Amino acid sequence: MTLLDNARAVPFAAALLAGCAGAPSEPSQPTAPTPAGGTIETVYFCGDERIDARFEGEELELTIDGKRHTLRQVPAASGARYEAGTDGAAGGSMLFWDKGGRATVEIGGAPSRVCTSVDTSRPFLATNGTGDESRSHGSDAAGDATAAHRRLTGGPWVVEDIAGMGMIDYARVTLDFGEDGRLSGDASCNRYTTRYTAGQGRLEIEDGIALTRRLCPEALMNQESLFVDTLGEARRFSFDSTDALLITGAADGATILARRR
Repeated sequence: MTLLDNARAVPFAAALLAGCAGAPSEPSQPTAPTPAGGTIETVYFCGDERIDARFEGEELELTIDGKRHTLRQVPAASGARYEAGTDGAAGGSMLFWDKGGRATVEIGGAPSRVCTSVDTSRPFLATNGTGDESRSHGSDAAGDATAAHRRLTGGPWVVEDIAGMGMIDYARVTLDFGEDGRLSGDASCNRYTTRYTAGQGRLEIEDGIALTRRLCPEALMNQESLFVDTLGEARRFSFDSTDALLITGAADGATILARRR
């Protein structure tokens, strides 16, 4: 090759590289909660309402009140989002958007609900909210229930989120479940105490929540009121895949999320 040939080749190569650099990239797709070629079946609770979910490939089948609905995965900035009927199909549109075990569910024009998944990979948690021990693995349901209760009572939990509102940085909210049925801790400003019953994933606060009578800044008092109200509506508890404690209420599915530190 002559020097003239080299001179002609340089601008051609530069143009080729520039064209490659300018090629548009494919949009990223959301990560589905389904292993390649596999199927995941789990349960979500929206307050007292149960939703059975079956993830397979890019499809999600929801069973709500005995009716099955099929949704398809769509791109999302985070989590795994599924939609159906957005093209005006009969029955209205549906949205299911899962972010780490907490899903936003919208059906038609009804208000959106926040639903919490139950970790069905653990034998005890597979029975949460059903009261049907026969769904546990083998005959170990009683032992699993005992283990879960010990896990609940094994020391104080530090609250990281209340009803999706986050937490004030310097505030401390805790849950300390005693083996004697006593529940106590910090509520943001004041200390609180109450009694609880727990079993088979169900949690109930028995006789109101007593608080000390300190006064704190308004923001702390508002957070304390939200915590006390949400805890008072507790109906069930579960543990997510990161071992966080989830306490779910009855009316709107409001959740308290807490971890051990």
